[in-house]
Amino acid sequence: MLGRAYARMGDYERAIDTLRRAIALNPSDPESHAGLSDALLWSGESASASRPWKRRFRLIRDCPGKIFFSLGTAYFIDDRFSESMRVFERVIATELAELASSRDDEKQTRDTL
Repeated sequence: MLGRAYARMGDYERAIDTLRRAIALNPSDPESHAGLSDALLWSGESASASRPWKRRFRLIRDCPGKIFFSLGTAYFIDDRFSESMRVFERVIATELAELASSRDDEKQTRDTL
């Protein structure tokens, strides 16, 4: 949390250091890996941003589609356009599926009331 707060304030160096220390203390925390990926991306280190993101994905395979956005952005910035496109297609497909499921749940709730 502290590392993400530093990143949101634009203090990327401190955010990256804090998140790396958090990962050293608990390497199985997926949110620290995601936070590090975002901080690296926002700091301009896009080439390094995909590594912690991939570690996070290995820890939690079932991610909401929007989680993939940072990885797609990192690939895009690094001119890895075909990889970026595949990731963004996954974002869109996942988000559409989640939206459809949410609408089905709302309809079912309305029908039972």
